[in-house]
Amino acid sequence: MAASNGKSISRGVSLPTTRVKMIMKSSPEVQSISHEALHLITLATEQFIQHLAQMALLNSDDDTSVVYSDLAEVVNDSTKLEFLQDIIPRKIKANDYLEMMMNEKSSSSSSSSVTCSIVSTLAKKLEASTAVVSESGSSSRVIRPMLSSKEM
Repeated sequence: MAASNGKSISRGVSLPTTRVKMIMKSSPEVQSISHEALHLITLATEQFIQHLAQMALLNSDDDTSVVYSDLAEVVNDSTKLEFLQDIIPRKIKANDYLEMMMNEKSSSSSSSSVTCSIVSTLAKKLEASTAVVSESGSSSRVIRPMLSSKEM
């Protein structure tokens, strides 16, 4: 596999090897990376992406395209892909997330009525919105906030 005549060893791969090398070097345990190792990691990454896309395509309603929800379903349904669940979570509507949080708070401890009224007011305002929340562990982040600060 070595390039004996000075040609680049990255032929035959689609991903940019410089970017893969930069990601590999970001790990503090990595001191140096040989050209052969870089080439093999790049090929393995490409094959993994192709496999993930093919699994999502099988899961898709459309036979010609893959959408985010297809990838999220594959990742969340496969035990082999558990390590990607924080990166590709299922998306839920903000209203559903707020309801889950209200139910969780009421079951774990009695929260103040002020907090419940604020959450219910926000839930009512978010009913018609298309805001999407991704849940990862105990923290959450709003992907597309639909309320302005003056509405809150």
